Amino acid sequence: MVASKLMNACYWVMLFVYLNLLMVLGIIVGAVVFGIFPSIHAASKVSKVWLEKSTTSIWKTFWSSYRQNFWIAEKYGYVALFLMVVAFSNIMFWGNMDVTFSVVLKYAWYFMFFFLSIGSFLIHPLIIDERMNWKETVKLFIFSLSQPHIYVLVFVGLLVIYLAILLVPGIMLFFVGSLSVFWCMFNTQLFKRKILKLQKKWGNRESVSSDKPSEQW
Repeated sequence: MVASKLMNACYWVMLFVYLNLLMVLGIIVGAVVFGIFPSIHAASKVSKVWLEKSTTSIWKTFWSSYRQNFWIAEKYGYVALFLMVVAFSNIMFWGNMDVTFSVVLKYAWYFMFFFLSIGSFLIHPLIIDERMNWKETVKLFIFSLSQPHIYVLVFVGLLVIYLAILLVPGIMLFFVGSLSVFWCMFNTQLFKRKILKLQKKWGNRESVSSDKPSEQW
């Protein structure tokens, strides 16, 4: 029993190390700057396969997603990065201003930076896989703000991972990328189930409304 659990734990350790190496390889193949976002999305795809308990090959899943979604992941990634830079620049700008309302604006941009950075990791798999346009993307992001507990979960999980790096840097560097992506994807799946639940709820309401309008009044 104990030996079986130990073997299973070792197996998952190897999987996370393998995925981390694939992410590094994907970044190198993309000439570093152009490989970061496609690698993150491809690793998210692998994480989704694991969460769905599929037996699909890690290698095939990663490289298939990397090739097919390369440019859309690039586009989305750099737009998100640009918005985060804008938010951070405003934090710096208003932080150096000596006026009454500057403190309010600075902390408003702090919140914006937090939600943009976490939200980018949280919703990007849905945006890319569903090929959402910019209008749909904005609507999804706004809806995600109604689920702040998921943002907190993502943040706390990532914080724990990076604190672990400080404690055991030599070991955690082999896991940091894959663990971070897996944790974000886990919460993305929670968020997706919430969306589907609401869609089903409102779909049922519309059905009742169309069939028996008198009961709604």
